[in-house]
Amino acid sequence: MPEPILHLMAGKIASGKSTLAKSLASDCSAILLSEDHWLSQLYPDQVESVLDYVRLSRLLEFPTVSTASNWMMRPVGPPTTALEAFAD
Repeated sequence: MPEPILHLMAGKIASGKSTLAKSLASDCSAILLSEDHWLSQLYPDQVESVLDYVRLSRLLEFPTVSTASNWMMRPVGPPTTALEAFAD
């Protein structure tokens, strides 16, 4: 099995992040987690401007580096299930 790779995209609006992410997901048979997709599904017909996008994206909760590192840096063996990896 190949070594897993995590690609994170960051950049200015309309710089091609989503296009590149879709291409990587397709080429690598990867899972694509897209804030654009989440917002369009959670708030259909409400994202009509950059201000709408910013306002609605603030409603999504993402783990911070400090909270993510809490579970990533625990001195325990590997999780036995995917859900156990995120349990606190």
